[in-house]
Amino acid sequence: MFESSLPFRDFEPIKLKIEELLNTHYYPNVSFEKDDKKNTKAYFVGLDANESKFGITINVMLRFPDLWRREDEFGQEIETGGNIIRYSDLNPDFKQETIIDELKDIISDFMSGDISFVGFEFFGKYVKGQKNGHTKTIEDVGDKFNQALDELEQEPDDLKDGTITFTFNIK
Repeated sequence: MFESSLPFRDFEPIKLKIEELLNTHYYPNVSFEKDDKKNTKAYFVGLDANESKFGITINVMLRFPDLWRREDEFGQEIETGGNIIRYSDLNPDFKQETIIDELKDIISDFMSGDISFVGFEFFGKYVKGQKNGHTKTIEDVGDKFNQALDELEQEPDDLKDGTITFTFNIK
């Protein structure tokens, strides 16, 4: 069986529930000081799903609206948006494996089956679980996510792409 995209309308309730989670428990998603003002950013949730011999794969992508320029109330041109942030500006609740468990719980509310966390892209750290064609399974990467979080705490707090992608597989 080849991989095929699944209709978004089937997964929109999952997306809406994730947005609700991010706008409550994980809000503000990002906060930082700029020009002596406290700024906050909220993630936009993107979701796509595919079906293959390994089951249904759901990618949950969190990103900020694109960079754009506008005039503020004083006629000054300002930039808004963009995905480049510091890891330290991210809400601390994102820096724990509990976010994975909460996303799995949301997915399980709408889909039945065994849900595995099989990949992520998170502040320059990228991991995909190994596929086993014989058992038609994909390796769970929860331990690697924890390792990536530990590494990020030790690295310099440089500006990085704040786009986050979590990949889940339902078998």
